[in-house]
Amino acid sequence: MSRLFLIGLAAVIVFFAFPPLRANADCSVAGEGCDDFIGESCCNGYTCGPGNICVAKNSAEGIQNPLKWDNFDQLVDAILRFLLIAGFVIAPILFGVAGVMIVTSSGNEKQVTQARNIIIYTAIGLTVILLAKALVSVIEKAIGVE
Repeated sequence: MSRLFLIGLAAVIVFFAFPPLRANADCSVAGEGCDDFIGESCCNGYTCGPGNICVAKNSAEGIQNPLKWDNFDQLVDAILRFLLIAGFVIAPILFGVAGVMIVTSSGNEKQVTQARNIIIYTAIGLTVILLAKALVSVIEKAIGVE
């Protein structure tokens, strides 16, 4: 049951952290039908072309960017935001597991040591995630990125 819970939790995190992965029922993608007259419009990056078929806006210019982000800075920020959210969701679970291990150890020193290591490594992981976000902010301000 815990594996199913973790899979569900991961799906919820991805659903909210990356909105473009969600199905968008209000628009059509390339190759699907569209009719601007009745309100069936194409998704961002597409326009209603000849024969009422969605085509890429700049299809003559080359390959379209499949990502939501226009530059590398936005991509890194999205990845760090996802890791931050995932870290803050997973950390309390790990702290709880370690606490249960300590309570149920019955004096077993090996299990207490393992639980203590889980607590230490979880705290280190949270610190690294927070420092990574802070480091990116400091570097952006130092080089003048807005």
